[in-house]
Amino acid sequence: MQTLDGWTVEGVQLARGAAAARTYSLRRPHSAAPVTARPLRCERPEQRARLLRETRALVDFAHPHVCRTYGVGRLHGRPCLVTERIDGTPLRDAQPTLDLETKIEIMIQIADAVRALHDARIVHHSIMPHSIVLRSGLEASGRAVDAVLVGFGLTCSDASAAGQVLDDDVIAPTAYMAPEQIDAQPRAGDRLSDLYSLGATFYHLVTGRAPFVADTAQRLIERVLVSDVPPPRAFDPVLPEALDALVLRCLARDRALRPADASEIVHALRALVVPRPLMRWLRRALPS
Repeated sequence: MQTLDGWTVEGVQLARGAAAARTYSLRRPHSAAPVTARPLRCERPEQRARLLRETRALVDFAHPHVCRTYGVGRLHGRPCLVTERIDGTPLRDAQPTLDLETKIEIMIQIADAVRALHDARIVHHSIMPHSIVLRSGLEASGRAVDAVLVGFGLTCSDASAAGQVLDDDVIAPTAYMAPEQIDAQPRAGDRLSDLYSLGATFYHLVTGRAPFVADTAQRLIERVLVSDVPPPRAFDPVLPEALDALVLRCLARDRALRPADASEIVHALRALVVPRPLMRWLRRALPS
């Protein structure tokens, strides 16, 4: 039986998509709480060192909308990130079924999670629809939605597969990476880069697609670096203008034009929230 630092390996699952990798279901003896281990996919020593350093900070970090991290172990000779197991639906799969109120609530939860991470000097590096899970089993809590940011260590590779053909099941993380990350500019992969990825994820949430789409990684890179983002309202004219403007600010190619920090995004999103009792009254009062 395989073990990882006292955890017993119960099963193996192959995830699909751009971050496809074997994930291991683990459990400690005499413990009912299962966890997940995912091999870290960093090829360069400096990338692996950075990720291990940030993982140590995550062990001491707690936020209701961030997956708990327990540490790094080794399995088959490779370092693995050991985290809380989140049962639920990936955001990319749930997106078509969500109404606008729920989408905004998800944005607030995840933006606040990023705010807390940045306050703790932790950068996520891989924010995208693939790295957000809507937790299941909310009936007893009374909450409409509980979004959890996962995916630490999903990838820290460069956008180098220029000729790779992309399909619906293999969506490159490049589609959600900031231009400076793709272009390997100084300070690439910092908090402002996370805000770009946050905006790209919100764009997908309200439109059902990434800000830029292409059939090869090379074309996708070119569009991220030089093309203008179509406004979200071009796909859904019902979206509030303030939400459209906020998402586009996050996606600004000029870093100086992005929100100053995640707190600014949280405040802007909360200003869009209509209390649910008022929303129900408006729906009854206004003609359909």
